[in-house]
Amino acid sequence: MKASWLLKIGIPLAALSIGSWAAVYVMSGHEAPHDESIGGISGIIVNGLTGEPLREAHLVATGASGEIQTTSGADGQFSLDLADGTYELVPTLEGFTSRGRNDKARKISVKDSTRFVNAKIRMWPTAAISGRIVTGDIGIQAKVTFHYERDASGAEPYVYTTLPTDENGHFELTDIYAGMMDISVAADGFANLELRDIIVKSGQTVDLGDIPLRDGVSLFGMITDSSTQRGIGNASIVLRNGTSGIIERTTTDSDGSFRALPIDMKQVYVEISADGYHPVRYPLRLTGNTNRELNVALKRSWGLRLDIQNQTGRDPIKTHVKITDVTAGKVVYEETLANGKFALDALKGGPFLIEAESFDRLTHVSLRSASGEDAVIRLKPMPRIMVKAKESDGTEMSKGEYRYGFRPTNSGDEAFTPWSEIAGPDFEIDDLPEGFYRVELRKDGTRTVTSPEFQLHNGDIRHLVLQMTEGGVLMGHVVSSVEGYNLHALVMIEGDSRSVQTDRDGNFTLDKLPKEPVTIVIRPNREEEESTFPGIVVKENETVEREFRVNAPNTEQRRKRRDERRKQMEAAWANGERPAPPWANGERPAPPWANGENGEMPGPPPWANGENGEMPGPPPWANGENGEMPGPPPWANGENGEMPGPPPWMNDANGARPWDDGEMPRRRDRASDNGNQGFATPRGSRRRQRPESD
Repeated sequence: MKASWLLKIGIPLAALSIGSWAAVYVMSGHEAPHDESIGGISGIIVNGLTGEPLREAHLVATGASGEIQTTSGADGQFSLDLADGTYELVPTLEGFTSRGRNDKARKISVKDSTRFVNAKIRMWPTAAISGRIVTGDIGIQAKVTFHYERDASGAEPYVYTTLPTDENGHFELTDIYAGMMDISVAADGFANLELRDIIVKSGQTVDLGDIPLRDGVSLFGMITDSSTQRGIGNASIVLRNGTSGIIERTTTDSDGSFRALPIDMKQVYVEISADGYHPVRYPLRLTGNTNRELNVALKRSWGLRLDIQNQTGRDPIKTHVKITDVTAGKVVYEETLANGKFALDALKGGPFLIEAESFDRLTHVSLRSASGEDAVIRLKPMPRIMVKAKESDGTEMSKGEYRYGFRPTNSGDEAFTPWSEIAGPDFEIDDLPEGFYRVELRKDGTRTVTSPEFQLHNGDIRHLVLQMTEGGVLMGHVVSSVEGYNLHALVMIEGDSRSVQTDRDGNFTLDKLPKEPVTIVIRPNREEEESTFPGIVVKENETVEREFRVNAPNTEQRRKRRDERRKQMEAAWANGERPAPPWANGERPAPPWANGENGEMPGPPPWANGENGEMPGPPPWANGENGEMPGPPPWANGENGEMPGPPPWMNDANGARPWDDGEMPRRRDRASDNGNQGFATPRGSRRRQRPESD
């Protein structure tokens, strides 16, 4: 023997697989004594479900030498003598089969007269499926198609076979693999039927019983104008079988309604057209419904509808709109419009180029649109940066200079503007293009502080707080170690009482750092674990920028779940499963109160300060007429300045209390036995009633 047979076949010692239905299991790895001139294989064929030996199973080895056959004995044992070469082993036995189309045979290689022993080949009892196609109680002839979603060998999906029922609607499919099946039923004059996810097990027969079919599908609905929602009369509706072959042709009534004859097909193509409208064509599945509603809105082939939207929420906004006919090369419409929808029914020709320019520092929009379409113009404000300048001690900074650096998206080039005087501790940088920015603040020509880089999109308003720094400065960026998410975290210096919180982008600044190395401790919000970064060195009057990657599993899981929910929502919007909100295709608009008339936050409400700019005084009833608190109410004292006596009902005419001649009546929740109302426990009171004495 020149080499092990295990290596020649390329399989592990545990088993020589001939498919999941018929596997050769090697019971030992030794080589049996054999004729040096010829090799082969011997073993046993068994029932895959019970493990019992199978007698008279036919085994064929097909190779270069042709077919070599044998039959298992009463104990299931078999033996084949094979010359050197490659063979396919296929067993057969009535009532048994493979596990699926992926496991019908497996190759083995015989070399140097190798003989494989103690192989075990498994075969599996066949399955069957039966049923009866009916309408009402009457069986009908139909065609039944069997599709495997997945058979026991893992093959998926494929059509297994199609067979007709008998004249009474009965069908039976035998000798099939185990697995999961779909069944399609088709009959003339009836709607197609789909039966899904039917489980078929080895050695079992699935009886589906009576399977009812319904009459063909009747198609009805409305054809309307997409702009006016009015019905379109005399619109043509053609139903086709594939790209050719007209099944049905009809037209709409004067109100746009239609109804087609019943259709016995699973899928048709619907073509709808009308004079002055763009035609439409799309596939339609009709399975399982006796009546199917189809409502279609056609777009006109002339005119145009504008929808001008200001994404900030401020209203109204004036927008200059110019529309050019691209084919004719001339301006066909030019007007100043407010927010809202406009129907330009007189426009002919096209396609059109629509240019919109807002009067309120909003972005310019240019888009193309065909005749009859709806053009949505979404205007967003140019990005703005709102800066608050502070001294190193936290007080407002009234004198100084600023500049900002700009880097276009997808570009590595950054350019700074010249230095400009700040107008005060709060100033604004507006009308900016989209891109990446950083803002730098300077005082006395030498001391500077720079913000981390951030990105701005149209409609963004970025609020920055820039505080002058002293000594060594560390500008850090905290992100998660796996996905790189920006993190909200608490940043501390070991041995120092100071700490800072990162901003929404994970940035922080620490100044006045000592000359010797320091250890930075970072604890992400909602996380238990801290990360330490020893040996951070920042020289005097030097600024160091560094990224810190920390472990934040909880944050990453929340971010992933949020991103996944967002993807699911966007997929639902794209598929039409749920309506998309107005901000789905852009940034969420700011509410009307986000900016005042001058672009700033509105002032306090009218009642916040009095007429002289101070808080209003106490209400009129707080003090008496002479500026003092009013005296007690009239009922507080009696006529002689004393507290009034008890009410009249507390004493009788003789000055005695009603119960002086007896015991005080006990509390009870209902009227007494003699019909007089007793003392009732107040509603909601938790006091327990005193028990009656004998």
